[in-house]
Amino acid sequence: MKVIAAGQVAKPIVLGAAPRRAPVVVLAGLRGAPGTGGGGGGAGVSSFNGRTGVVSLTGSDVNAALAYTPANLASLAAVALSGSYADLSGLPIFSAVALSGAYGDLAGKPFIPETPGDIGAATEAQGALADTAVQPGALSVQLDLKVDKVAGYGLSQENFTAAEKAKLAGLEGSHYRGTFINFTALQTALPNAEEGDYADVDAGAGAPVQRYIWDESDSEWVA
Repeated sequence: MKVIAAGQVAKPIVLGAAPRRAPVVVLAGLRGAPGTGGGGGGAGVSSFNGRTGVVSLTGSDVNAALAYTPANLASLAAVALSGSYADLSGLPIFSAVALSGAYGDLAGKPFIPETPGDIGAATEAQGALADTAVQPGALSVQLDLKVDKVAGYGLSQENFTAAEKAKLAGLEGSHYRGTFINFTALQTALPNAEEGDYADVDAGAGAPVQRYIWDESDSEWVA
């Protein structure tokens, strides 16, 4: 035990520095006039934590002087020492986008088109080709000039020209009415005919052919 007498200058006391088996004893009256009965001088320490006389400091004395109990580091959580959010226990789980702020990390995000092809639109090159292509209006004009295909007929290069059609239209239709076995058969089959009509009567092999024409003025067949 170390005793500091009255009138001596005490060195700083480090609490807890001395071993427990050798407690530090502070005598009242440091630098003051010697007192009696441990009461101490008027300028010295008269009591510690409500105690007077010889005081042996213990851990409880220190805690009482500090007004709190120091924490045991071994019992503290890791976050108390590191201050890191990652060391916090029971922390909520955030989605990736909450930490990165990137649109690509957003779950269930809508699709945002980035190229013309994403919405079926033509590219710049395709648009340039469309400007030089035959436009629908021009196609309609050309289609109006085409011949409609008739079922059962095919198109060829042997079609009549406009001049040929006019020539054919000017030809007189045929008036030949056929061949009959005798004149009675002709009259029975064609009791009436048109001007210019004619027919043949042939009785068979070895018999001459007799041609009859229709007489419009008399309304009869004549040879």
